[in-house]
Amino acid sequence: MKLYFYVSVLYGIVNPMLAGLILVKARRNVLSQFYGFCVFVMVLLGAIWLLQTKPFGGTAALVLGQTGGFVYALFPFFFLHFMLVFLRRYEIANSRKIIFATYFVGFFCYALVLLQLIPLPFSMGAGINLTAYVYFVTWMSMLFAIGVALLYSLIGGFAEHSMHSNLLFISFALLMLLLPTPFTLSIFSVISSDSHLLYFVSSMMSLAIIVFLVFRHRITMNTPYQAMKTALAAMNDIIVKTDIDFNIGLIQGAVMPLLGYDEKQLLGKKLTAFVHQRDALEEYRSLVLQEKQKECFLDTDFVCSEGRTLPMEFSLTPVYGNEEIVGFVGVGRDVSQRRRTETALWQSEARYRLLFENNPSPMWVHDLSTYKFLLVNTAAVRHYGYTAEQFQAMKVDDITAPIDVVPGTIRNSKHTKRDGSSFEAETIAHDITFGEHSARLVLVNDITERKRAEEAVRRSEENYKRFFQEDLTGYLCCAANGRIRECNPAMIRILGYGSADEVVGSNVRALYPSAYAYEATMRQVRQRGRLSNHENQFVRNDGKVVHVIENVIGGFSPEGELNELRIHVFDITERKELEDELRHAQKMENLGSLAGGIAHDFNNILAIISVHASILARMKTQDEKMGRSVEALRDASKRGAGLASQLLTFARKKDITFESINLNPALDELVKLLSPTFPKTITIQLHPRANLPNILADSNQLQQVLMNLCVNARDAMASGGDLTIATTAVPRQEVRRTFHDAADDEYVCLAVTDTGSGMDKATRNRIFEPFFTTKGVGKGTGLGLAVVYGIVKSHRGYIDVKSELGKGTTFQIYLPSQQKSIDASGHPPLSQDDVVGGCETILFVEDEDLLMVPLRDVLEEYGYRVLVAHDGIEAVAIYTQHKESISIVLSDIGLPKQNGWDAFLQMREMNPQIRGILASGNFDLSKKEEMLDHGVSQFISKPYIIEDVLRAVRTVLDSQHSVRVG
Repeated sequence: MKLYFYVSVLYGIVNPMLAGLILVKARRNVLSQFYGFCVFVMVLLGAIWLLQTKPFGGTAALVLGQTGGFVYALFPFFFLHFMLVFLRRYEIANSRKIIFATYFVGFFCYALVLLQLIPLPFSMGAGINLTAYVYFVTWMSMLFAIGVALLYSLIGGFAEHSMHSNLLFISFALLMLLLPTPFTLSIFSVISSDSHLLYFVSSMMSLAIIVFLVFRHRITMNTPYQAMKTALAAMNDIIVKTDIDFNIGLIQGAVMPLLGYDEKQLLGKKLTAFVHQRDALEEYRSLVLQEKQKECFLDTDFVCSEGRTLPMEFSLTPVYGNEEIVGFVGVGRDVSQRRRTETALWQSEARYRLLFENNPSPMWVHDLSTYKFLLVNTAAVRHYGYTAEQFQAMKVDDITAPIDVVPGTIRNSKHTKRDGSSFEAETIAHDITFGEHSARLVLVNDITERKRAEEAVRRSEENYKRFFQEDLTGYLCCAANGRIRECNPAMIRILGYGSADEVVGSNVRALYPSAYAYEATMRQVRQRGRLSNHENQFVRNDGKVVHVIENVIGGFSPEGELNELRIHVFDITERKELEDELRHAQKMENLGSLAGGIAHDFNNILAIISVHASILARMKTQDEKMGRSVEALRDASKRGAGLASQLLTFARKKDITFESINLNPALDELVKLLSPTFPKTITIQLHPRANLPNILADSNQLQQVLMNLCVNARDAMASGGDLTIATTAVPRQEVRRTFHDAADDEYVCLAVTDTGSGMDKATRNRIFEPFFTTKGVGKGTGLGLAVVYGIVKSHRGYIDVKSELGKGTTFQIYLPSQQKSIDASGHPPLSQDDVVGGCETILFVEDEDLLMVPLRDVLEEYGYRVLVAHDGIEAVAIYTQHKESISIVLSDIGLPKQNGWDAFLQMREMNPQIRGILASGNFDLSKKEEMLDHGVSQFISKPYIIEDVLRAVRTVLDSQHSVRVG
């Protein structure tokens, strides 16, 4: 017992001294601070135990007992926490959950001590027993060993040793089962009566193991290694330590995040696997082993985790152990910026060379002291007339005075060429170093033409200003209250006044269409100081509205009060009208497409009605009432076909037969026709121009245009009035004032004017739309003017409308005068012979079953053999199989999957002698001639009329040179 006592006293003196020395060496290091705390706790525990041997009583004895029990129970957990820091497991030491769990167990142990479920190795008045000495000496021995290791070791980290810190920490945790703690004492007291002996043996064993581990894997703080890692963390470098085969044993540094790896991912792997210069590394190792080289500097690319590369510069040095090379240590530096700088420098030099050699202006470099030319570009050779070799033998003063070339300035001077001519030049110079010469780079611009241009600009400047200020842009100067002080002639013209006197003195707010518009402008000027490029409206002197681009600049007093307005306006009324015209034209084009589509679908429906009505009419069993119904159906389908025809006319998809026509005789016939039918209250006046040029037009469609316009004029004059029809010839320039795309040299104008009710603007914008009408229900379809529009457009003409409510309406139609003949498109009329049948095979293609079935039945009734298909692809497949027996193809154009025309072309590739009849409600006029040239013999318009279909089939079959019987 005495030996333990003396050893305890010795540890109580030596360990605090050791802890103090460590704190002096590294007082800011958390490891040294934690070590000092553990030593202090054990010394405190020893002092409490020593005091327990004295006869204390009362509160002092209670406080000492509780404190001693607390330290006794908690110290092993303080030590476990210390080992986390000792082993540099900071990620665990910083985990609140793990630390909380550790100390929770400690406090649980202390609770067991308080409940006397775990015995204390001391008691008041009884002194210190052997267990307490073993506890104290064992822990103080471990702390002494750790303190010596901390003080002795000069290398950092367990990471470079063979045993990993994770394994060491697990070892220390397991040794807690053998180290002297309250738990071990309780366990030993249960399993053996001689618990003190087991306590002593286990403590000695654990002490020996811990001392071995500590001295085998020592750790310190503030070592050169730690200092180097700290320095690397602040620099853009990494340190790499490898064995002789370049297996990585250590890699640290601030550049690690750029590589995308952590140290664990790289340890044990070969450095050569991550650099591009593998051969250079192997060669370096070979030279080092041969003692031919020590250090190595290597520029390479390091392969990062995502597959990208990072430019790095490595310096490698061999590491010796026992006078043998055991590995290499290297420092790698990120040289991305240097690489970028070098690349930029190279590119800059390349650009300079390119700029110098290919610059269109003459450039040269001359020596500053001798003025000899050192280098000239191609433009200088070409401009001055000397060769590059001749320039090398010349000086600057051979072509110009050197004093005129001053660096950093732009100077004008006279330069002389080889042929003796001179020119005005602008020179820009910069001093440079060219090889070993102090030199000057000179750029020469020949400004002879520019001088002439500047003189011309100066001569025209006054005229240009006057043109801009007086003829293009309107200008007003007003006071803050809006009173106009002055205006220029352009503004007078824009506003429709006769002189400036009519404008000056009035208020500018009267020019705006509303008080709100004026106040909005003034608010913007007051807030921003100006209003730029603002689209607005002004009211002219005659009440009409003009569209303008307005720029308003405010003049302000030093106090910020608005005291003047300067208003600049540009008239854009014509542009706005052009925009409206474009929008209207686009709308009419879209409506035309829509009308054509409606007519196509409508024709299909009418075709079903017409075919079935024809079949019913052919039945001999029908009674008189049924006959009337069938006839009504046929009449209705004809009326519907006429309506569809009008839609197609509007859409400009109807056949046109052009012929040379003079409008004057046609108008005479029209007036004779209309006069008896119009009310007596309407007077018709005809004003034809003599020698009116002919036009190329379809006479039937032209008659329809005249009829529609005259009937509309009649309906607009319910109470009577004058209808005036006039013709005249108009040159292109006059037409282009309204229609800017007019291209023909001359146009014939037909004007129809009435004195009726007129139209407002909203109505004028819609009159050419299909089905739009202002007439009552049942008094019009709304297609008359839509048809007129379509006919005029199909004749490459234009139609203009002028109308106001209560002032009548004028329609002006411009049609190109006859310049050249136009071939009429179409085909010969069908034969009017009696309908007869035949025995040939017909391929009938129709996607509407309600049309296909009855037509097939009729054709078969007339003796034909009929093969049917519902789409173009099916038709080609059937023709491929039966082409030897098929005599004619009857097909609709508008088919699903593949249209009828494309299917016919595929069949024609198989049989160039094929004959066909194509059917549609609206044929593409641009393709009709092409279809005729490629074997189409007839066209049939929908809705079908059975007799026409039978005649067309027979006509085409009879026209063939040989009839193939199926």
